[in-house]
Amino acid sequence: MMRRLLLLWTLIYSILVPAQHFHDTQGKLEISNAGQATYTLPIAMPPSLKNTGPVINIVYQSGPLGGIAGQGWNISSISAITRIASRTDLDGSREGVHFDSTDKLAFDGQRLLVVSGEYWQIGSVYQTETQSNLKIELQRSGFGLYFIVTAPDGSRSWYGNYDNNSTDLSAFYIRRYEDPLGNFITYHYTKPFAKSLCISEIRFSGNTHGLAPLNSIQFHYKKAQRTESAYARGQKLEKIALLSHIEVKTNNQLFRKYEFTHITDPQLGYEKVSQIQEFNGAMEPANPVIFEYENTETLGPGSELLTTYHNNLNFDSIVLSGDFDGDGRLDFTTENQIFTNNFLGTTGQTPVNSPIVFDKQDTFTATTLSVNKLNPFQSIVKFSEGEGFKVYNLQNDNLTLCYTKRFDFPTHLPCFNPSKSCTSAKNAFLEGDFNGDGISEVLLYKICRVGGRQRFTEYECGQFLWVDLNPNISSLLTGNSLSAGQTPGVAILPNPDLLIGKKRYVGDFNGDGKSDIFIINPNGTYKVVGFKQLPTAPWVEPELLGKGTLSTYSENKQILFGDFNGDGKTDVMLPRASGKYNETNDWWDIYYSNPKPDHTSFFTMETFRIVDYWQHSGSHFSLGVQYSNYYALDTNGDGKSDLVRIWRNYYKPKWTVNDHDTNWKITSFVNNIGKTGTSGFTLDYETPCQNYDNSCDHHSDSPDMVIPIVSTYRHGINKEILMVRNHYNQVTYVNFTKDVAKDNLLKKVTTADGALVYEIAYQPLDTSDQNDSYGNPDEFYSSSHSVSYPNVEIKRLPFNRVVSRLTHTVGEITRHQDFKYHGYTVNMLGLGTLGFTKTARSSWYQNPSDSKIWNVMHNDPTKRGLLINTYAQLQRSGAAFSFTSGSNIPENVISSMVNEFAITTNNKVYTPLLTRQTTTDYLTSVKTVKDYQYQPVFCLPEIVRTQNFLDTSLQGETTFETEYQSNPSGVGSDYYIGRPIKTIETSSAYNDRHQSETLYTYHSNGTLQKIQKKPVAESYYITTEFEYDDYGNITQETLSAPDASPTVAPRVSEYTYDPSGRFIINSRNMLDHITLYTYHPLYGTVLTKTEPNHITTTSVYDNWGKPLSATDYLDNSTQYTYLKNSDGYTTQITNTDGSSSISVANTLGQQIKKGIKLSDGQWSYIATQYDFLGRKIKESDPFPDTPSLWTTYAYDANGRLIQTTLPTGKITHITYDGLTVTPD
Repeated sequence: MMRRLLLLWTLIYSILVPAQHFHDTQGKLEISNAGQATYTLPIAMPPSLKNTGPVINIVYQSGPLGGIAGQGWNISSISAITRIASRTDLDGSREGVHFDSTDKLAFDGQRLLVVSGEYWQIGSVYQTETQSNLKIELQRSGFGLYFIVTAPDGSRSWYGNYDNNSTDLSAFYIRRYEDPLGNFITYHYTKPFAKSLCISEIRFSGNTHGLAPLNSIQFHYKKAQRTESAYARGQKLEKIALLSHIEVKTNNQLFRKYEFTHITDPQLGYEKVSQIQEFNGAMEPANPVIFEYENTETLGPGSELLTTYHNNLNFDSIVLSGDFDGDGRLDFTTENQIFTNNFLGTTGQTPVNSPIVFDKQDTFTATTLSVNKLNPFQSIVKFSEGEGFKVYNLQNDNLTLCYTKRFDFPTHLPCFNPSKSCTSAKNAFLEGDFNGDGISEVLLYKICRVGGRQRFTEYECGQFLWVDLNPNISSLLTGNSLSAGQTPGVAILPNPDLLIGKKRYVGDFNGDGKSDIFIINPNGTYKVVGFKQLPTAPWVEPELLGKGTLSTYSENKQILFGDFNGDGKTDVMLPRASGKYNETNDWWDIYYSNPKPDHTSFFTMETFRIVDYWQHSGSHFSLGVQYSNYYALDTNGDGKSDLVRIWRNYYKPKWTVNDHDTNWKITSFVNNIGKTGTSGFTLDYETPCQNYDNSCDHHSDSPDMVIPIVSTYRHGINKEILMVRNHYNQVTYVNFTKDVAKDNLLKKVTTADGALVYEIAYQPLDTSDQNDSYGNPDEFYSSSHSVSYPNVEIKRLPFNRVVSRLTHTVGEITRHQDFKYHGYTVNMLGLGTLGFTKTARSSWYQNPSDSKIWNVMHNDPTKRGLLINTYAQLQRSGAAFSFTSGSNIPENVISSMVNEFAITTNNKVYTPLLTRQTTTDYLTSVKTVKDYQYQPVFCLPEIVRTQNFLDTSLQGETTFETEYQSNPSGVGSDYYIGRPIKTIETSSAYNDRHQSETLYTYHSNGTLQKIQKKPVAESYYITTEFEYDDYGNITQETLSAPDASPTVAPRVSEYTYDPSGRFIINSRNMLDHITLYTYHPLYGTVLTKTEPNHITTTSVYDNWGKPLSATDYLDNSTQYTYLKNSDGYTTQITNTDGSSSISVANTLGQQIKKGIKLSDGQWSYIATQYDFLGRKIKESDPFPDTPSLWTTYAYDANGRLIQTTLPTGKITHITYDGLTVTPD
């Protein structure tokens, strides 16, 4: 009975407790210099011909939304040539991607520049913007356009429609790679579920000499729980495929398999990778990698915060709103005061008195420059017809005039000389970034009034003046005609009829990063107009992007603008109903921006049933009035607009005096378009009921209606909506707590069956209010406003989170690493993100009070983010680390490296050349200086000189000189750049000088034919010559010295390969000894090795490629056994004669125990212990059972060994003085 119970328990335990496998699914977690958590899982590859195979990784990056394998997860290393927007610095203007011949191209992110021909012309040749010596050619086949990319070594890659469809609307994907010897890789694509293009298979280990690819990687997909969509060129693009598993095969046999397990957001359908598990060819599993993420939910209770304020701001009298002080909060102006830090605590800040009067007719907000730096706040601009635009900035609690944008008014035009055609006139403005340079432009036009005071009509005069508020752009008109005298800064727009219409709205409707104008008339007819930059006068002109009719538009309806599918373009949302109480009014139409080549209908409509549309209650409410306001807000941070309704009610019974009743309530409807089963909008947030009376609509006796303010306020948490009651000076913050961007942040990685755990903490890129809100340099993030336009240092990005701390736990040891950042910089003229100016990461530590070594990197944004110096600085006893100002290296650092560059820009090709690198170890006073000189055309390093110093004394010098051979006019694989043909190495130290010379000769296919080496003082070369098979494998190697005296006979080695060309099966050495090999067909491990005299060793391996046994020709065998337990990974080796050894490694691979079996059958072990930094701190004397005698080691804060203590008690102290190490 007991045996049955024991058997039953064993069975239950095996089911409930996962098996512990010796192998772990291997990946690597890193924190990038951009502050992103990056997890890389490499896909293992079988042996391949000449190692010609793809490098494929599955990569997670924190931050980006979406991904083919899950949120943040993608397949890396699939090369592509993509369509990109034009750039102001290269092309003179910024234009978006139109999916036509106006687009520009990028090779794996590098902009392509034309070398010959014209852009998109068949036969045109390109190079990358950053010097690379790649040759890129555009060709056409029966399948369409394709590109050939030839590398400096002559290898070629084909992209696009070379012999199949490897193209979608946005990119040309790699189709084939081939080296100069004909070894090739082919890439194959499919459209899973008839949607977007995805990589389906990669075949490799083939050769053009009749050898079909032996290996393959196959990608398998499943349907995602949510379909993503976008519109481009009139087409709807949908992504529904989600990577489910990958199979790696050789000769159609499984080599490796990787399975992906996903978790799904139950509300929104977004999927994230929760587990990746590797299997070998026999489907034996490794321990999986487990991933955990942040998790947020929409909360009711606790989502609203009621507080009071006392700054006497009357919201009924607001003229302007904007962030005028750069603190990331919304500020307001009345007629003559500016209110900042509103609702901060319970007081706010004393308002700033303005020297000017704010009037909506002549005042607006804009983004401008100050001292050639883009302001991290908004300016206030006031127009004066006699002087132009005056730009005011709020500085030190004073509104000061920064500059005046002066220009001559074109009074020769009737529209700008109203006395000729109008009784009176008023100015109107449209502000936006219409050219995409980050600085505001203004469209100025006139509204004429004709008639008397009682009876008059108003109309727009049909001329528009373009004014660029950039103070560096000329703006003075000198002529009196439409064409003459116009400047880039002020232009009278041609084709003004395009801009005529009843209502205008500014937004980026085509996703090109520039502001457009949406113009709509009462009958629903509309135009979408953008602006095209011109190299000559009139400098800018409006262009029609699309036109049509919004069938459900009415002037009486509320119109909403948002991005409802997350494609980066502004869409339109309209209620279908008119808002009458007796009609079905919960249908809403979304008009997705979908620009077409023929500039016709710009939008594609989709209809959803969401919530009643009811703006005003109407007359049938006899005792009160109800209002509903609707907002398109991204309430959950997924990059798509949701719908928010704010309902307000005022009630007062008849014949009463002070019996008032006001209420308000907020509901939000989350955007679930594309979610399986519930596509559309679903109820998400409702105002929580109050505990004291279970009221769910914020009842109040105030006679004032609550005022909604939609903005982002940063008072500890993000509040998207404020509800203000002027009567009681009360404000309620409403916080939408669901945050998809935060949910996608990887917070924990568990590997090795739970033995190895990484935990990741994040913080937003948000500064404190110190130092004019730039923060202090000892904070997690700080900035300094130190770069000049067109570069911009971002002051705050509160919704962008980067890694602040990494925690690593192995067994019972937990350690931490901290990160800090400074000066996130972007370029406004097309380069985009340049990264952080400075980043710092600490060494690992266990307690906050531990001493830490901070490793600091300083990048120069004026050199496109090149690394100009690094240093390591010791902070003792938990002292706070602080960035230093400027680029200088602070004192008291441990080590440093300084890079110096020469930057050249010829024909727009950007070439950064490292000219000097200085590395200094301040603990030893050793300094190494490397100087580089380059070949002028292809920028190849010709001379590299290395000097070694002790303090300032030169100790030695090495110079490496290289001559190259290039064939830039070569066709196909005959193109090559930078083959070394001669090198001279010269070394001198301590009055001794040595010089050697090496010559290189090549076959016509680029393989190395001959290497000749000799000291310069000698008269003959030692020569090595090579012969190859069709695949590029070395078949013969001959070592000789032809001119030596006495004559030396050549020494020849020969090699024969298996039919796949991957393995040597026969080798003959210079003594004519032959060795034969056989291999495992799947893993490529050596099964037998037969040496001369028929001495054969036979090996057996497991399905992971680990050796299990090796048997020699005398039948002596060595057995290998493997075991994983709580102590780590144990490997035991047992020989036929009974001898044995054992090695135990911990999860990090450190050997913690080793032992040998003695002749008497007893075991003798040595144990080793390590600290949290991986340093050996204890090593035992040999022991049979339990260690008792230890040698201990101690280290200083710089990681140097300073003390050893033997088991006898003898202590040795070690001191350091430069390069002198003294034990005592």
